[in-house]
Amino acid sequence: MDISGLAMISALASSQAAVEPFSQIDWSVEIAADAVISTEPASDAGMTPLGDVTLDIAGERIDSAGRRYGLAATVRAQADSERRGLARQVTPCAVQTEACSSLPGPAQAGLLTGLHRADLFDDGDSRVALESAYAYVKLAYFDVRVGRGEGAARLEADPLPGAFRLMRADGPRVDPGGLSIADTANTLSTNSAKLTVQSRRLAGLRASLSYTPEADDCGLDVCRPGPDRAGLAIGEVDDVIEAGLSFDHRFRTSGQRWTLALSASQGRASGEFAANHEDPWAVGARAIWSKGPVSLGAAWLSSNDGVDDGRYTSWAGSAAYETGPWLSALELSWARSDLVEAQGWTAQIGSSRVFDTGFVAGAGVRHSELDVDPGPANAGFAAASGRLTAGTLVFAEAGLRF
Repeated sequence: MDISGLAMISALASSQAAVEPFSQIDWSVEIAADAVISTEPASDAGMTPLGDVTLDIAGERIDSAGRRYGLAATVRAQADSERRGLARQVTPCAVQTEACSSLPGPAQAGLLTGLHRADLFDDGDSRVALESAYAYVKLAYFDVRVGRGEGAARLEADPLPGAFRLMRADGPRVDPGGLSIADTANTLSTNSAKLTVQSRRLAGLRASLSYTPEADDCGLDVCRPGPDRAGLAIGEVDDVIEAGLSFDHRFRTSGQRWTLALSASQGRASGEFAANHEDPWAVGARAIWSKGPVSLGAAWLSSNDGVDDGRYTSWAGSAAYETGPWLSALELSWARSDLVEAQGWTAQIGSSRVFDTGFVAGAGVRHSELDVDPGPANAGFAAASGRLTAGTLVFAEAGLRF
């Protein structure tokens, strides 16, 4: 847990309490719990269910001047395969390559993605994380929040259309096959404590700006492995500045709704292994169109991953159709990491149904391919021409919303 973030929250919460009695705050609680079972074994135990439980708590009070003060927090518990979002091993670092140091030296890891070739895995056990915990005030023309949570880039980026909460082609919350390396979310600041300012939406436009002193958080879907991890030569990231701009408008005459977003982030490489890195940056864009029951979306992200010649690029697109309680979606994603010399793609199709009780259930088919190039100096690992890993799985996802 980020102590500096909690300290900032405590200070703002104390100020809020002085304005209005704590007992007069309106509280809300939301819970989303989902589980996935698939034909792809998640571990040696076989078809082990993977899942995610998210608890959102928020409290808000309006003072006599119309200002809104609030506290919000998100706690998540998750069981996933041996990864934390993108932060995981792609292939063993057997011999010298651009992405690997000479053994027994540590391997380099991306400052945005956390991708690496070190011969180590994260565990696949269940884990719990405080994803966000912040205080905020909503003024006439802008909002200010202080504490842990998403930065400006993610605040302005809506998710692409999809039929499932966990199983996605782009940045899935769980990945039974372990082959997905595509994520178009700009997560350079992680969920570390930050100061964020967000404008009101005017003529469909809204802008956000955030500053993160130390972006060192390792959560569930967004993780920057610490420099204390054996086998990794990963730097720290400080002074992350993010900007996000979005447009959201429904045109009455045509019934079409457009949601557009742009994001940019820049940080500073620091720490013991700073000399191995460049200052990281990332830029992204996305667009979502909807009319009636049909929704289409596309997203793109590019970053230097904090490494010279370590460019990371990802694309994603989806189409969804809603009829009654049913939602069906086709999703595609593609990504390449020059750091670990790998590229992969995922295609997924499925449908889900929402019941009046808050129960959600659905099923789908997913195919992923990951092509890893060992490089000419690494011909002793796998095949000199590269290693192609592919997998098709059938999955079922079910959950509750309350």
